[in-house]
Amino acid sequence: MFGIVMVSLSAIVYGVIPLITKTIYEFGFDAISISFFRFFLMIPILLVICIIKNKSLKIGILGLLNIFLFIALPSGLTMLLLNESYNYISIGTATTLHFLYPAFVILICIFYYHQEIERKILISLLMIMIGISCFMDRIDYKGIFGIY
Repeated sequence: MFGIVMVSLSAIVYGVIPLITKTIYEFGFDAISISFFRFFLMIPILLVICIIKNKSLKIGILGLLNIFLFIALPSGLTMLLLNESYNYISIGTATTLHFLYPAFVILICIFYYHQEIERKILISLLMIMIGISCFMDRIDYKGIFGIY
């Protein structure tokens, strides 16, 4: 039960972040400062959690480099680009497009790794396309199917 509550709260907070970000823009912040403070302000919270759970914060230089290359850089860059996109398109459209990454992973697996298309994967891709079409103001079938 506790896990369900935590996931629900997480989803609510994560869903409100774009609205908060857009509001913070009105106070003169930009995508870089919002991304920086979003991650930087987590440090004291994580430090308290580590102290409570009696976890060591010792890491070597190689561990620090790996954390930067494989966690901080991709995650920070993703957040920076998403925050910047709110300046150009609506937050609903930007967030929806952002969460298309599972579809891109599936397509990369199919076209690059030549993975066979299972029925459940095909159904997933169709559901993604139907869901995205619900967010479109108008559907340009010529653009979707490459007909000009």
